[in-house]
Amino acid sequence: LDSADSNQVDLIALWQILNMEGRSVLSIHRSEISEPMTDPGIDALVAAQSRIVGRMSVEIAAAIRGHHVSKQ
Repeated sequence: LDSADSNQVDLIALWQILNMEGRSVLSIHRSEISEPMTDPGIDALVAAQSRIVGRMSVEIAAAIRGHHVSKQ
């Protein structure tokens, strides 16, 4: 998470989906997400970070569901 610009928060993450044993990489993903801040204060920063984490969790869940469906 980066908030170098006081108007938004950015997240760039590389993440993987592993098999059930955690031994094999099933897929690799990259997320790039930005969220605006409503003001330059810490409360707005934390709120923007929270929204980013929520959006990333939606991406991860969709990738897991998609991978599960494709393997059935």
